[in-house]
Amino acid sequence: MNTQPHLIQIMNRFNKANIAVLFKKTGCKPCKLAQKNLRELLLEKEYLGEFIKVLDIEHHTALRGVYCLEAFPTLLLLDPHGQEIKRTVGGRNLTKEYFDTALTEIKQGKL
Repeated sequence: MNTQPHLIQIMNRFNKANIAVLFKKTGCKPCKLAQKNLRELLLEKEYLGEFIKVLDIEHHTALRGVYCLEAFPTLLLLDPHGQEIKRTVGGRNLTKEYFDTALTEIKQGKL
């Protein structure tokens, strides 16, 4: 299955230099923690929401192979071509503060 058109669709939705994509799995407790942290941040700083997309890997299975996704949650910072810049894995690592720093750096063009 060619995943390139799907990646292009995701990237085109953002029209930003770089974006963050949070990959999660249904029923994954660490994923729920990461999503809770992200929701809390976006309640305070809604404008950062334009720099992140949350995808359930069960609905985007082809991307598992493209990005070698083995553990969840995984946050990928991607360039405009879908190339990985940075990877962070695990609910404990994906704190509200971590999301704030990463998304703010994307917004400011530092990542």
